[in-house]
Amino acid sequence: MRGFEPNATMTDVETPRRQGPSSATNRHAWLDREVYALLGLPFDAVNMAQALAAVRHAVTAGERLFLTTPNTNFAMTALTNPSFRASVLHSDLCIIDGMPLVWAARLLNLPIKERVAGADLFERLLEEPGPTIKVYFFGGPDGAAAAACRAVNLRSGAMRCVGYQAPGYGGVDEMSSQRVIDAINACGPDMVVVALGAQKGQEWIMRNRDRLHAPVLTHLGAVVNFVANTISRAPHWMRRTGLEWVWRIMQEPHLWSRYLRDGSRLLRVGMGQLLPQLLRNRRALARTSGAEPTTALTIERRADAIVLTLQPSSTDAMVCALRKAFDEAMICDVAVEIDARQVTTLAPRVLGMLLVASVRLPGLRWLHPNHAPDIGQCANADTVPVPRTNDSENP
Repeated sequence: MRGFEPNATMTDVETPRRQGPSSATNRHAWLDREVYALLGLPFDAVNMAQALAAVRHAVTAGERLFLTTPNTNFAMTALTNPSFRASVLHSDLCIIDGMPLVWAARLLNLPIKERVAGADLFERLLEEPGPTIKVYFFGGPDGAAAAACRAVNLRSGAMRCVGYQAPGYGGVDEMSSQRVIDAINACGPDMVVVALGAQKGQEWIMRNRDRLHAPVLTHLGAVVNFVANTISRAPHWMRRTGLEWVWRIMQEPHLWSRYLRDGSRLLRVGMGQLLPQLLRNRRALARTSGAEPTTALTIERRADAIVLTLQPSSTDAMVCALRKAFDEAMICDVAVEIDARQVTTLAPRVLGMLLVASVRLPGLRWLHPNHAPDIGQCANADTVPVPRTNDSENP
């Protein structure tokens, strides 16, 4: 394990040490997110400018931003790895970093029109003027983090590298020692860029996010190599057309098996899930066409809980009602119970909000969640207690 800070030793850092990012000011901020469900994950409908603004705001305000950038591999892994999927659900900003996912969003008519790649986001933060962002690299191949740190500090942009660690190929437990965390916090970074491989990186962030003082935490595995110039990025036209995978295989031939496995699985999932979802969405749209907007939601307030009963079909109009109910539950410190027995389909925007809420409302309970296929995407989150019922089984 090695550490580096340009022109300073660990004890010479002039940056005041953070006491940890603020959580009180943005405790309810997730209620304002515009998220849409895709392949069981909630994606924020943001463009590059909005993503940049979110990162810069988190840095200047000292507010926590757990940024996740799922690509096809992320999405396919999340289908079979509950803890990995939970890390995506816990993210404060989840942006699509993969053209196949953008195409899937367009197929379902979701308002996610562009890929916001993590590497592009980092490059813009590195090059564009703005408030100073102190970055710390954690992980990457031997020598890459050090080279990336030096490369950042040779640039004239707003970013400055304050340190790095190359923990090698140990386990998450070893990489989460107090010594490791103290070394990161001592450098006072605004942003910790993790490069340990998607599953290990997300697990490491989940394990240590409450101990890390940096406002922005994100796993951007290939970014360390790109900045260090050990691997070159694909030309812009290949990124725009979804052919970056060809370039990556040319650069890293061992990736071919992963791309083949993920691509073939996405095709199967598309036929089995995306097309049926598209048909359900179109049928729901046809039923509600010309009708007055409805929340499709009834609310019952009890002393210990707010009970939400979802109607057979939901539209985007339900999101506002859900936000108010969730906000009220957090203010009053009561549980939320959702009765989904009548549900046949949920709008992707509604399902996205429910996915985000599933890991942020400790008292959330699903009543009869398996009467609708969409609800299972929320109920399967391993952090959500799902009561078993006699008339259905958890998928």
